[in-house]
Amino acid sequence: MSIYRTLVGFAIAGLLMLPASPSSSAADNRIYTRATTGVIRSINLAERQAIISGYKYYFGSPIYGDSADVNMYGSEYGSLEMLEVGMNVHVRYAEYGNIRLVRELRQLSNLAEGVER
Repeated sequence: MSIYRTLVGFAIAGLLMLPASPSSSAADNRIYTRATTGVIRSINLAERQAIISGYKYYFGSPIYGDSADVNMYGSEYGSLEMLEVGMNVHVRYAEYGNIRLVRELRQLSNLAEGVER
């Protein structure tokens, strides 16, 4: 396992231990939840990450119980392994520093408007 992968694992584990609403003393450790739409440019299943419209997103680790909720278009089901390059997606993620941890990803129709290509 690479050092980079180990550090990302520790960062993700640290995200899980932070309180949902940070106190004033934890102002520098806030987790921001955001949402966006984009196109999947690449997927790395071994590292559990994807590039979506130019940004790197991590899908968490099933070991820590923080796997992303993935849903395919027209279905309530899906998985990281079912995603493909070129798919339009809506992503809800937690942002901690420069790490974007996917909480929910939903595939959109190929005809979806407003998707940044």
